[in-house]
Amino acid sequence: YQYLPDRGPFNREKIWHPFHEGQPAYIVPPLANLASGPSGLAFYPGTGLPEHYKNRFFLVDFRGGPGNSGVRTFRNKPKGAGFEVVDAEETLWRVLATDVAFGPDGGVYLTDWVNGWNGEGKGRIYRYSSPEISASAEVQEVKKLLAEGFSQRSAEELAKLLAHADRRVRQEAQFALADKKEVAALMQVALKGPGVLARLHGIWGTAQVARHESKGSEILAPLLPLLADEEAEIRAQAANVLGEVKSAAAVEGLVKLLKDESPRVRYFAALALGKLGRKDSLGPLAVMLETNNSQDPVLRHAGIMGLAGSAGSGEGLAELSKHPSAAVRLAAAVAMRKLGSEQVAIFLNDIDPLVVVEAARAIHDLPLEGALPKLAALITRGSTDDALLRRVLNANYRLGTPENADAIAAFAARKNSPDNLRLEALAMLQTWDKPSPKDRVLNFWRPLPARELEPAAVALRTNLPGIFSGSPKVQAEGAKVAAGLGIKEVSPALFALLADKAQPPQTRADSLTALATLKDPGLEKAVDTSLKDDASLVRAAARNILL
Repeated sequence: YQYLPDRGPFNREKIWHPFHEGQPAYIVPPLANLASGPSGLAFYPGTGLPEHYKNRFFLVDFRGGPGNSGVRTFRNKPKGAGFEVVDAEETLWRVLATDVAFGPDGGVYLTDWVNGWNGEGKGRIYRYSSPEISASAEVQEVKKLLAEGFSQRSAEELAKLLAHADRRVRQEAQFALADKKEVAALMQVALKGPGVLARLHGIWGTAQVARHESKGSEILAPLLPLLADEEAEIRAQAANVLGEVKSAAAVEGLVKLLKDESPRVRYFAALALGKLGRKDSLGPLAVMLETNNSQDPVLRHAGIMGLAGSAGSGEGLAELSKHPSAAVRLAAAVAMRKLGSEQVAIFLNDIDPLVVVEAARAIHDLPLEGALPKLAALITRGSTDDALLRRVLNANYRLGTPENADAIAAFAARKNSPDNLRLEALAMLQTWDKPSPKDRVLNFWRPLPARELEPAAVALRTNLPGIFSGSPKVQAEGAKVAAGLGIKEVSPALFALLADKAQPPQTRADSLTALATLKDPGLEKAVDTSLKDDASLVRAAARNILL
């Protein structure tokens, strides 16, 4: 997308915007557009700074100069199955930072590029800290623990450290227990630990061990009751790890969690069911997706992944094309995309335009070559959706038969086709014989073979009347393309455009150049007249022809 003039679908389809209806459903949209030059990211570990920084992310915003660069901080607040950004502020500002990290001594370290995009050949490292807090017993303990390491500590001590205030200590303790395969100690904390954070580390550490064992589901079996725990995050992470080890015993509990009061719990339950791969989960997942009604994109994503994993193939999702809920059909279309199933073409006939365009994205963007003719056939449908029509046009262009050339030319001649896409259709005919190796919609490297130009010329010649009933831009471009294809019947239209002083100078100049391409008998007189024209672009075109 980066090298397309308008950044292509990234801008046109607002892929980078926060969630909105009509955005591609195959992505999980960003929470916010916060920084212009993200260059480093860290999360406060829990010790070393004042309470104000608890649960804050530190994000470097590098913009080329110190005046408007620095380190932002913000928190995440739960929103549905995902989050929203809150309390954003410019914490360490007017410094051209490139990265940020937390030291074991309680300080925040950042690297300074000094100035400019290319740098000054030198740099600085800054340390920000609270001298009083850095000297506290808590910070000194963290410094000592991290320096000494954790592998030599007993299981009892490590289990206690899972409740430590500093995330780095908790995580090191979790990893050390997992390395030692201290399942009993980890499980004890997971089930009855002091506080939610400690219990979560117990769950994660136990799962680390289970993932490397052939009987991982048996190791995690004692976690099954946690699917009904009073703490939502415990339910969520229990679902998460039981799904990872494909615990068949968890299925019933996971299905129940699809109706949990917490969207985050429903999210992890849906993902877990997808990993278990049971077709009987499709129905409950569809109910969850219908209830969500595409309102929470994060929860929708979990439902999509659940469908894709549970279906096994596109066959298992075909029945959902008849579901009364558009949200379910949309999710099924994206799930088919995840599976690379050409059966996604059944959604091209959906009554909901959002479902149709999502199926079109799947077929065109992956691509799914076998379904491309069905996508190309939509060119006669009366849609004005830019994302859909660009892919439909390009499907015809890539298929490249004379019938496809006819369809593109007829689209360019159609009065109800959007002007910008009529121009795109004409550009396709202009390059018909030597297509660019880069895809016209995505800019991916997708070479096409060279082909005969004649089908494009025949198609355009047949549709000239419709093209010349279009807007001035369409008429001018149509005339230029026709001339390039050697269609002499276009000469009268070119003379008319050249003579029309109301037309933009560039259009009139292009018309003169097109007449030269056709070697029209009236060219000499047109050039003589144009050399005296009021418009400098027209005079320049005439001089170029003489040269």
